[in-house]
Amino acid sequence: IMIKYENKSKSHTRNLYSGIESLEDENVVSEETMLKETATILVVEDEEGIQDFVGFILKNSGYTIIKASNGLEALKSVRKYKSEINLLITDFYMPGMKGDELALKLQEWYSEMHVLYISGCGIEHIRQHGSVEEKINYVAKPFSIKHLLKKVKAVLDN
Repeated sequence: IMIKYENKSKSHTRNLYSGIESLEDENVVSEETMLKETATILVVEDEEGIQDFVGFILKNSGYTIIKASNGLEALKSVRKYKSEINLLITDFYMPGMKGDELALKLQEWYSEMHVLYISGCGIEHIRQHGSVEEKINYVAKPFSIKHLLKKVKAVLDN
């Protein structure tokens, strides 16, 4: 899917997700996903088009979504949120604070919170340049909707 989005400084066109022609091809709101999920997911992504698309997919799959464009915004958002955060989905590199730094701060407040990195850099790069656990939950960009939903479910079920 090619998505064009604009911010104040520039316009972007990006191949966000591979292997699908439309949302219907992925059965985003299928009978499986209609089983109401109860998890709360914090999506932190500095590319607005990706953040909105991931949030849309997960919200339509029944999850409660909180979105932020960077680590500091995420920390402010969760302070206002009174319930548990079950999953952090974050890019690795973002302005101001890397995704692993954000994860460490949030896990001080939400010890049971899982982390899923979505990134264009490889998993080995994240291991070498981040403070991450040996077992890392990771989805490479671009990714399919089906792959994202399967990975989210697997991480939450773990």
